[in-house]
Amino acid sequence: MRGYYVIPNTMLNEIEMELEKCIKALGQIKDDQLNDLNRRSLLEVQSTIFNLVNKINAMRGNNDTAPIITPIESPPPKAPERQKAKPQALSAPCIVIVDDDEDIQKTLQYIIPRKSEFRVVSVTDATEALETIKKINPQIILLDLMMPHITGFELMKQIRQIPELNHIKIIVGSSRSYEKDRIKALQEGANEFIAKPYNFGELILRLHQQVA
Repeated sequence: MRGYYVIPNTMLNEIEMELEKCIKALGQIKDDQLNDLNRRSLLEVQSTIFNLVNKINAMRGNNDTAPIITPIESPPPKAPERQKAKPQALSAPCIVIVDDDEDIQKTLQYIIPRKSEFRVVSVTDATEALETIKKINPQIILLDLMMPHITGFELMKQIRQIPELNHIKIIVGSSRSYEKDRIKALQEGANEFIAKPYNFGELILRLHQQVA
């Protein structure tokens, strides 16, 4: 007869506490203080955040409330079917994140709903983003610049050519943080530019400012 044990909630709590520490660590370095050493530190902390979020999702099976049950004997069973997170109220402001980096997508899906009232819709394929945006009609788009098939600049131009979508606020998030890239993004129709790696506290603040 096989035995089972339940992974204690304290284990998840410890991981989530560590995640909170990492998020706060990112917020300690301001954009005007960035240099090569600080940027490397930011990337290291961001990498740790990615790993922690993936670990939490794996332990929960993307289900915040389900108990985590693991067999004592090996081989381990198949991973439980992933369950959708509880939907937020449809009246809540919506943000569409267009970014081909799945680690960033998973991290923002985890952090934004817990730190704000925003509903999050993720799009990893920029070629499908425009149809998703038309269908959802979000308040904000968080847009990466460097993506395969179509760049963030090209997608933003398409969006700004559609009158029905002109009200949408666009925040460009990119590791291309040179002044010329910031200026081009604003010229192409961005409302805000934020450099990667993300300072998540700053990002949440910018989101709130755009819908205020």
